[in-house]
Amino acid sequence: MEATIGLLITAFLFVLGIPVMAALGFGAIIFMLLSGFPLVTVGQVTFTAIDTFPYLAIPLFVLTGELVSYGGILRQLVNLAYALLGAIRGGLGMAVLVASVFFAAICGSNAASAAAFGRLMIPEMTKEYDKSYASAIVSAGSCMGIVIPPSVILIIYGAIFGVSTSALFIGAVIPGLVMITWMIIAHYIMCKCNDYDPPRGKFSFKALGKATWEAKWGLAAPALILGTIYTGVVTPTESAVIATVYCGFVGFFVTRQLKLKHLPDILVDSAVISGFIMPIIAMAKILGEPIIILRLVDTFVAFMLGFTNVPVLLMMLIVVIMLLLGCVLEAIVIVLLAGPFFMPIATHLGFHPVHWGICFVTTLTIGYTTPPYGMNLFVVSGVANISSLSVAKKAVPLVIAMIISLGFIYMIPQLSLYLVQIMK
Repeated sequence: MEATIGLLITAFLFVLGIPVMAALGFGAIIFMLLSGFPLVTVGQVTFTAIDTFPYLAIPLFVLTGELVSYGGILRQLVNLAYALLGAIRGGLGMAVLVASVFFAAICGSNAASAAAFGRLMIPEMTKEYDKSYASAIVSAGSCMGIVIPPSVILIIYGAIFGVSTSALFIGAVIPGLVMITWMIIAHYIMCKCNDYDPPRGKFSFKALGKATWEAKWGLAAPALILGTIYTGVVTPTESAVIATVYCGFVGFFVTRQLKLKHLPDILVDSAVISGFIMPIIAMAKILGEPIIILRLVDTFVAFMLGFTNVPVLLMMLIVVIMLLLGCVLEAIVIVLLAGPFFMPIATHLGFHPVHWGICFVTTLTIGYTTPPYGMNLFVVSGVANISSLSVAKKAVPLVIAMIISLGFIYMIPQLSLYLVQIMK
């Protein structure tokens, strides 16, 4: 009963539009008071929740994303993707989707990706698409931010459930490429049906070579970040420091588009995103602590396993629940609160911890571009100055493409485990 009241209060505060951190914190305190837990544990739990070495990577990767955006590297990556795909119908949108993968491999944040691509590409894309669909492409492509390593959510997931962050990073590469491939297919069909962005000229190896050379500094960033992690030279947290220093150096001294006057805006933007993430982790930990102590997870697992003995139906039910949660909650909150409930069920069904982590995160990322909460929708609609609902409607084909890709990711474990196994 205490748990029900606490969770209902938290849900009610979400409905009222109270900030996520405040809703979680207030609901957690009510829960603890009703359950008889001493309030002195609030300070202890919040401190220990964020006093974790892997979490140091989060603000650094967010800062790296801002440095890339302001330093001209992002434009180079878009130009490279356009040189590769520009001759195909819908080439501009495809270039944005592919460049989203490159950018995700540097910063690891959906919100940072949506803001960066929204500012840079939506004005240009409106020459080929209506503004709502251009914004939808940016919103959907930015969902790669927490799938492609170095993903902020994968860092959090690994720290909470004791799964190797490096293994999660390696395992996420192929599933991320599967998702973006299905989005490209959906985008091409949309362009054919609506006569968007007709083919322009012919593919040129010369133009591709020139764009690749110009983007060498941008391509070197993910190679440096992921290469040092995969070879075991540094930890993901240490690689975040390398990424920040490298992208800052390139922006200031190579492209020279990064100026001292940009630093206040870069630091403020990074602090806003990081300041949104870390308090949520702390508050969610407070709410999660009594849930674990009262063994509510065991009760939920027993209920779900008794609901059906057909593994496929059980997994489909869990996916539907996560998709619905993604519509109303931030992915970080779902990982912290719902993750402990679903992890034992996945283990019972025989999922490898790395495979389940990838499945979990790829499912949650869809929520960033689905209403009513979708963070990417709010970011791009703010940049484009249009309603988030109009963006969500145009994003439906891309969302369907991501859901289709989930079927492959869930049903073919080797998509997540192949690279992990060969790199042991």
